[in-house]
Amino acid sequence: MGRRGDRYGDRARKGARRFRFYQHLTHFSRRHPATRVQAIDVVHALGATRVIAFTRAAGRDQLFVVASLRNEPFLDGYIIQTDPSRLPDGSWREVFNSDAAIYGGSNIGNFGADLPSAGGRFQARVPAAGFVVFQRL
Repeated sequence: MGRRGDRYGDRARKGARRFRFYQHLTHFSRRHPATRVQAIDVVHALGATRVIAFTRAAGRDQLFVVASLRNEPFLDGYIIQTDPSRLPDGSWREVFNSDAAIYGGSNIGNFGADLPSAGGRFQARVPAAGFVVFQRL
């Protein structure tokens, strides 16, 4: 049998960071019911910037995901402007960053900060070819 199914070997060697990413993502999903709902609301999708943003909610658990397929990060912050009814005013805390250093990334993100949304406007640092997840406070 080849290395294709060697998850334990990957966890101990070069795949350790990737293994940790999937492990944390699985735990995150278990803690947040909104990750498991089928309904999402795509509040922003722009081909020119290669960014998509959507919300998911399950009861009080409300998540806002901003993902980029761009090869460069948005270091100065990426601005999303949508209908205010689709992105509630308030604070959103970064709760997951696919680009975190512990996953082998460049640590481009918002460092767990609480970021405001007002009038359907939201601004956040977004990593290259990655995503950040915010939870409504």
